Amino acid sequence: RRGGDDRAISVAVGFAGFPPGAGAWQRAQHAIAQGAAGNHTLPRAVLIYSWGGTGREPVRFYSPWLGQLGKVHPLRHARSETGRWFDERVDLDADWRAAFGGDPPHLQEIAIGTDVDDTRSRVDAQIDRIRVTAC
Repeated sequence: RRGGDDRAISVAVGFAGFPPGAGAWQRAQHAIAQGAAGNHTLPRAVLIYSWGGTGREPVRFYSPWLGQLGKVHPLRHARSETGRWFDERVDLDADWRAAFGGDPPHLQEIAIGTDVDDTRSRVDAQIDRIRVTAC
C-alpha cells in the first residue's frame, strides 16, 4: 500500500513491452506518465526485487505505485541478518511469467532505489556486481 512501502533497497528491472493483460486504463496512465517524463522512455512493465518489509508480504504483489504494470518480489525482510553480503540470483524469464504471464519483452533498464520516508529509518545498503546473463 502507498505510505507503507518502505524498503532498505530495491532493484527494479524495467521492460520495453506491456504485460499481456495490460488494459486500456493502464496504457492510458502510462501514456500520461510518459508525457511527464520528457525524453526518458519509461519502461512499460517493471519487476521490483526488494529487501525490507515485514516478512508478511506475499511472494509477489502489485506495486502500489505501478498497479498492474509492476510486481514486487520481496527477497529478504527487514529482520534479516545484517552486516554481511548476500548473493541473490533471480530468473527474470520465470519471474516475468509468474508475475504477468507470456514471454517477457526486452529488458530496458535497471534502477536501484531505497525508500524510508514512512519509517524515517537510516539505511546502509549496497549492491555490487549486477550481472544479466542468458540462462
